[in-house]
Amino acid sequence: MLKRYKPAHANPGPNHRKTVSSAQSPAKKAKGVSFL
Repeated sequence: MLKRYKPAHANPGPNHRKTVSSAQSPAKKAKGVSFL
């Protein structure tokens, strides 16, 4: 999962916005990682 999460975070795009929002909320972050 970390491998998938890293590239998505490195690429600036629609996923990047979701990553930023997820980073603010720990609960959402866990969901975001699972979703990616």
